[in-house]
Amino acid sequence: MNKYPILLLVLIGALNYSTAYSVTAMIKILNYKYADKVKADKSWCDNSPSHAACSPAFEFCLRPFYSQQCDTTYKFGSPDPQYQHVNNISFSAKLSSKLTNPLQFTLKQWQQLMVLSATVTNQDYNPSNLIDTVTYTMSSVNPAISEKAANWEPFTLTSENSVMSIEGVFKVFNSPLVH
Repeated sequence: MNKYPILLLVLIGALNYSTAYSVTAMIKILNYKYADKVKADKSWCDNSPSHAACSPAFEFCLRPFYSQQCDTTYKFGSPDPQYQHVNNISFSAKLSSKLTNPLQFTLKQWQQLMVLSATVTNQDYNPSNLIDTVTYTMSSVNPAISEKAANWEPFTLTSENSVMSIEGVFKVFNSPLVH
């Protein structure tokens, strides 16, 4: 009896099994802190005499380190009332009427270096209203075999000379593809 056809079928099955998974990164945003009342260009966020705090609008992206392209972005924040004129935010399970916390990114594959970035603008997503862009590089993260096996890991998004920070936790795991 020839063993090679059986071995070939086992190898094909293993290849199909290994490609039947994607990688899921869950990003739970916990806190936002911004001690200033000005945008990146040093103009006031609010032109009233009291110069109220900025009204942050967030755009989150997870991408490979060597790429500037995001396959998925999540946007939330101002003009929702809870994001108006605030320096500190403790995020709940609901980020907006249509978006829950944690954010879920589904990727075809995980790279050794991934970058989580947040671009924060005042009141809208217009680049002229930029407050800051902050990043966190995920290095040496290996996706867990399942969500149950994955552990939450802390992160802080910040940049050099920035007075803004965003804290949270993330976990990364393999997920079966849904057909």
